[in-house]
Amino acid sequence: MLFRSISTTFIGYDDVIPYLPLFEQHGIQYLELRGYPPRIDYNDQRYLDELKTRLKQHKIVISSYHLPFHDCYLSALDESERQQAVATMLASIKAGAFLEVECLVVHPGGLYKNKKDRELKYSQSLKSIKELYAVTEKMGLLLTLENMFSPRIGQEVDWLIKVMDTIKGELLGICLDTSHVNCSGGDISQWIDKLGDKIFNVHFSDNHGRKDEHLFPFWGGIDWNVVLKHLKMSGYNRPITLEIHQCDAIENMQNAALDCYQRLQEIWE
Repeated sequence: MLFRSISTTFIGYDDVIPYLPLFEQHGIQYLELRGYPPRIDYNDQRYLDELKTRLKQHKIVISSYHLPFHDCYLSALDESERQQAVATMLASIKAGAFLEVECLVVHPGGLYKNKKDRELKYSQSLKSIKELYAVTEKMGLLLTLENMFSPRIGQEVDWLIKVMDTIKGELLGICLDTSHVNCSGGDISQWIDKLGDKIFNVHFSDNHGRKDEHLFPFWGGIDWNVVLKHLKMSGYNRPITLEIHQCDAIENMQNAALDCYQRLQEIWE
């Protein structure tokens, strides 16, 4: 049985609290929460208290928690900017822990210009990831590195494996984003086979291979029969999170999500 979750990307940049009654009404029980303003204010303890209370009131569980990434790059070449990015993420992680999350998602870095720029930024990213993991490991939280799309830091499966081999952390893994692999010309099944049991979280969405569209699965060009076959063979047993860009109405989102999950479940079985 697939464990269903939906990312709050589809509400755009709105505060998540007003949506919680609608989520409950439409049967959405598990969320990947975007852990940064304006979706949530992780620096406001009164806000976090209310959010935690409302989540329990509406019987909604945070299956994963996405750390900030807009203008916040772990791969920043300017050391003060990199340190600020780490500090921002640590503040968000503290809020996530308060909300009782178990799995964190982080972008390894941003754009690069050329090979030299990429190598320098890879070094900065690795330094930042080590600093974050030193904290998250002590907190008992899973830290997952989301694979990015070209030309961005974290787009190559071999580099992500190298990072994990370097840090050697049991709680450090990968958030596999199918849309990012596909629009970068990668083979999703090969990624799954290489990463194996280090896939701790997944973002399911589709595209036509040219840009990061974040469509519902089956709306683009990804072969979901192959993806699910290899994911099942890997032993994956954590949430399947739909990461869909802004939808015109929550009712439409829920109807499309139910249809999508039904088709995915039929393939999985």
